[in-house]
Amino acid sequence: MNRVRLIHWNSEESKERAQLLVSLGYEVLYKIPSGPDLLRDLRNDPPDAVVIDLSRLPSQGRDMALAIRHQKTTRNVPLVFGEGEIEKVKRVQEHLPDAIYTSWANIDGALKRAIAYPLKDPIVPESRLDGYSGAPLVKKLVIKANSTVVLINAPKNF
Repeated sequence: MNRVRLIHWNSEESKERAQLLVSLGYEVLYKIPSGPDLLRDLRNDPPDAVVIDLSRLPSQGRDMALAIRHQKTTRNVPLVFGEGEIEKVKRVQEHLPDAIYTSWANIDGALKRAIAYPLKDPIVPESRLDGYSGAPLVKKLVIKANSTVVLINAPKNF
């Protein structure tokens, strides 16, 4: 039985998606990502594939995938992305064109293909933050309108 790590940011939907994957014959590991625990778990015990749902928080899904590809121990784990708005999925594809993109209706075939034919030379991002290259600093730091920003130990005359 192939082990699959499901990455999703909604607990109810992740349970439903996990149940679907179990019904298709996969052993599924899932929990809402929080902190570095998920990457450490993946590094210590890589699954046969990682499924990342892009229907919620697609930029976080992209960042997680870039972090997975950036680590040597998880670089060759197949990445399968499920669902997502077309424009947002296209932006993820710009960074990881060699991953598999599919709908949940077609997830079984996509996972079988990803596991059977893993990439020999996957794209490796220069940085785990490649998704933000070219973005203004305000966006990189997630500073929103009307936010209060404090600079600690600012240079004199700043």
